Amino acid sequence: MSEEPDDVAGFEPAVAARKARETLAKRLADVVCLPASRIAPQERQMGADLLVDILRESHPDFRARCAQRIAKLPEAPGSVLRWLAVDDPVIAEPVILESLALTDADLAAIARTGGVDQRVLIAQRRELSPLVSELLLEFEETIVIETVLSNPGAGLSEAAVDHVTHVSRDHPHFARLLSRREELKPNQ
Repeated sequence: MSEEPDDVAGFEPAVAARKARETLAKRLADVVCLPASRIAPQERQMGADLLVDILRESHPDFRARCAQRIAKLPEAPGSVLRWLAVDDPVIAEPVILESLALTDADLAAIARTGGVDQRVLIAQRRELSPLVSELLLEFEETIVIETVLSNPGAGLSEAAVDHVTHVSRDHPHFARLLSRREELKPNQ
């Protein structure tokens, strides 16, 4: 009878626990992403809460795979999307850029709780409402302002244009980007 070293004996249960957690997370993701006609809202929310708890303890590679999968689903739960969106930028990227399930309220929450990386990703979305654009511009982060102004799918409110016009006094290169925008009025 051979004895296993201590590190090998402790390793196998950890690997088994990780695989079990990942299998459970995959199944929960399947359940919470069912169409609304097939799952009650309370069940979806309970499953989403459990999924977030499992993802908190999961390896970043698994969270990244989960984010890529959930980002493509039209009825993905907002709580899971918001949690993944404020994770490491590599994990957050597919959720922020691709998910059609994210609402303006979700994007605003992500912009407020996430970092500059999340705000740049939001600014890169194919379509961006004037409300979200205005919020992003309020942070006055150069890279975010440049990204919003360069995004043809980003709508700009009059207040946002006024704000960038004011900020461009200290950052003249914003004026060039702003001059290409249809929202700019001659008096601005």
